[in-house]
Amino acid sequence: MYRKVNRDSAIFLNRVANLKLEFDETEEFVDVCKAMEENNKMQQIIGAIEILRDEGITDSDITDRIIRKYNVTKEYVLKLLNLQKA
Repeated sequence: MYRKVNRDSAIFLNRVANLKLEFDETEEFVDVCKAMEENNKMQQIIGAIEILRDEGITDSDITDRIIRKYNVTKEYVLKLLNLQKA
């Protein structure tokens, strides 16, 4: 029933509850369940990046592994790799 909410409500929930949801803020409605699933997937990938880096795997090899395992784009992985360097 409340799976999709209007954009303003999603932005409000995201900021107030610090949910860290990723969604297109230009869309009229946001599928909160999908946004939460995407956030969960992102957290898994971040964890995998940390583990692989601890094992001494190069960022290039990490990128290839993450793309294959999680079916994401290279640009997405590179964005997360850069976030983990900061």
